[in-house]
Amino acid sequence: VMAPFIDFRQDRRSRKPLPGTNGTEMAIVKAQASWSEAIANLMRYVAKVDYLVHLDGHSHLATTHFERVGIEVIDVTTAHVMIADLQAREIIDDKLENVLCGVDFRNLALIDNISKTYGYSTAIIRKWREAINGGLRSQTRHELVYGNVSGKRVILMDDMISSGGTLVHTVDLLIANGAKEIVVCASHAVFSGREYYAQLQQLLKYDK
Repeated sequence: VMAPFIDFRQDRRSRKPLPGTNGTEMAIVKAQASWSEAIANLMRYVAKVDYLVHLDGHSHLATTHFERVGIEVIDVTTAHVMIADLQAREIIDDKLENVLCGVDFRNLALIDNISKTYGYSTAIIRKWREAINGGLRSQTRHELVYGNVSGKRVILMDDMISSGGTLVHTVDLLIANGAKEIVVCASHAVFSGREYYAQLQQLLKYDK
């Protein structure tokens, strides 16, 4: 099975106990891979699928579900293709030093591989969720924990842009740390939900 785009997340809100509260305080989270286990069983035992090939898979948990039933998962990255295209169109050049950065720790291994391949330096962003309103809601925090982006061009790599919220916060953080130019690369630019247009406008305010 060749599946260029799969998003195993769900929109239904679910609650998760906050650490150290013995279940007395809950945070609203969006569950990952909520249906992939059932799909994996159907694909393997009904459709007799042996291989699943997809682009920049979004869920490690989903991958384990497929592998558990004997389906080999082949995750093909578009990152090298995107970098090559940027170079061919001269969007990235030698006028500024290039720094490769991901939106969180999840794609750190890929970022490290590409930066070594092309000789770019690396920046690392930490992203985590923080409970607010007594655990009824959560908000995402971002922190630049490694790398110098001041006066440089940041090539920001993401696998999936959902609403664009993470992207906006990440770009704001990089600008605050002195990034001169930011080039956003994403395998799947979904921009779903009701706020995607506002998120895009927030990003475009930096486009001079």
